[in-house]
Amino acid sequence: MSESQNKPKTNDITVSKNIRDKIKTYFYDRDMKKVNIGKAPIFFVKSLITVLEELICNCIENTTKNKINGLYTINMLVLRDVLNLPKYYFFNKYVKQYSNIEYADNLYFNFAKSLKDIEARNGDKLSVDLETKKYLCFLISNIQYEILSISQKILVYSDKVTLNKDVIDFAYNCIVSKELSNKIKLKLDCISEAEIVAVDEDDIDADVNVDADADADAILDELNKTN
Repeated sequence: MSESQNKPKTNDITVSKNIRDKIKTYFYDRDMKKVNIGKAPIFFVKSLITVLEELICNCIENTTKNKINGLYTINMLVLRDVLNLPKYYFFNKYVKQYSNIEYADNLYFNFAKSLKDIEARNGDKLSVDLETKKYLCFLISNIQYEILSISQKILVYSDKVTLNKDVIDFAYNCIVSKELSNKIKLKLDCISEAEIVAVDEDDIDADVNVDADADADAILDELNKTN
């Protein structure tokens, strides 16, 4: 199968709306209309995808390959075992909020595409059941909103208007374990200026109507180049 055939089409998966606009809306809704989003989206999304990929990789380590189909099956039993690792204890505060609904639409990035990219980097040998996907979306969406909430407080207390890498750094450090924080920092530090510019150029003019699907996928494609 060719690379082009392997790549998921935009219409085949649930694509999030414009990432930059979602972040802007979050601050606008909190009466912070002057916040400059700048290059924050690439750092914001990368931090979330790093946590997601770490969870998936730990799940792979915690299961065995199915002898019949050759796949690593990740279900809730496997995921719950992984969440018992000390580096994931911070997730405990979210658990009681879970309900069996769709959380993917709450995410500011394309979960389905990100999961497919993670699968490709691990040999296309993953099978994640629906319930586990929902729970992963639930966990990551909680981190997402907590990062934004802490970022908002930082900007208010420091009387700043620019959401940048330093603010994102501080926010996720307040949330995740030290081990995960170090991994996120390494990922963010590996993002080159060229990649940031490539992602950012599409949004220089806020009045230009950028196709939401293309924008979301473009950011994810640039992020995946750093892995």
